[in-house]
Amino acid sequence: MEVLLTGDRLPAARAEQHGLVNCLVPYGQAVIAALDLAERIGRHTRDAVTTVKRIVHTTRGHDESTAFTLQDPISNRLMTSPQAVAGAQRFTRRAT
Repeated sequence: MEVLLTGDRLPAARAEQHGLVNCLVPYGQAVIAALDLAERIGRHTRDAVTTVKRIVHTTRGHDESTAFTLQDPISNRLMTSPQAVAGAQRFTRRAT
């Protein structure tokens, strides 16, 4: 909130400490690291897209409360996958 309200620059190490960035890389390595991250994300995109499509198809035409009830078991399968759990654990370790 401090950064948003003051507009102050935030040192990279502090941004990582607060969980605002995934990781820090050496100067000049950002593009290489970003491409690597995009490749790793891409390995799991199909599961995420398939899950979102399934949720949209299943919940279409239902009121919001019913749609959330129908969505939960579908999204929980993706969110509890080994990849999702590992990602959340990495984020938690960085943010604390």
